[in-house]
Amino acid sequence: MKILVSGGGTGGHISPSLAVMEEIKKQDPTSKFLYIGSKTGMEARLIPEIGIPYRAINCGKFRRYHQSLLLTIVDLRTIFLNFVDFWRFLVGIFESVRIISEFKPKVIFVKGGYVGLPVGIAAFFKGIPLVIHESDSVPGITSRILARFAKSICVSFPLEYFRDWYEKKLVFSGNPVRSDIKEGNVERAIKKFNLKEDLPVILVMGGSQGAHIINSVVLESLKELLDRYQVVHLSGERDYEWLRACTQDIEKHKERYKLFSFLGPELKDIYKITSLIISRAGANALSEMTTLGKA
Repeated sequence: MKILVSGGGTGGHISPSLAVMEEIKKQDPTSKFLYIGSKTGMEARLIPEIGIPYRAINCGKFRRYHQSLLLTIVDLRTIFLNFVDFWRFLVGIFESVRIISEFKPKVIFVKGGYVGLPVGIAAFFKGIPLVIHESDSVPGITSRILARFAKSICVSFPLEYFRDWYEKKLVFSGNPVRSDIKEGNVERAIKKFNLKEDLPVILVMGGSQGAHIINSVVLESLKELLDRYQVVHLSGERDYEWLRACTQDIEKHKERYKLFSFLGPELKDIYKITSLIISRAGANALSEMTTLGKA
């Protein structure tokens, strides 16, 4: 069976999509997948790296900032960017229709995010069954729009959180987590990341895009932390260069600080060796930590 998958922009959309494909492949080894994502998001790098066919489309964000009506009206830069991205979104629908026509999937799975919206609308135009997944208790804009077209809506929270929201379509699936997250190896982590076995490891995760407040607080406390711990810091893409510059002049225990913007398959090894995790409350991160019994 051919299945088209879409979702991207952040790791919270990509990892659950991979978990879904992994489980489908176990149940039906003949399944074939095609992943549609953005041209510049992290999925454009991660998905081809693991050998899944990938097609990129144009897509656009709808920028909504919590500000007064007056500020919204005079915010010309945001208005311009939304206008440009609206046309990218329309182009993305036509590109998705063409890809669907070529691939001919039996079902389309969309894991939220602005990347999945044109794909989901194209699925409606082509009459292909659409399944969407919502990780949060409050559905995002993509899920709210696509829910009316979807055959099934999978959710991570109990159904009572979604009363009066397409109840007949809802399926309480939980948040998909890849099985290999449980296969971490301490020795592999020590060797790959040059860690010391006798010194506790703190893992800091700001999400794939980066939670600036977490990154800032850790930076302020870094000297004290490194006196007692090793710190593996996943900063996200936004803050990586800033943190790299700020930590260049660490004088004491610099070898105990490991900075990365994002980790792929290696994350399972860091999870295994970690004593404490400091993380933003993203649905995917919380699901992985719960699965592993980490705190």
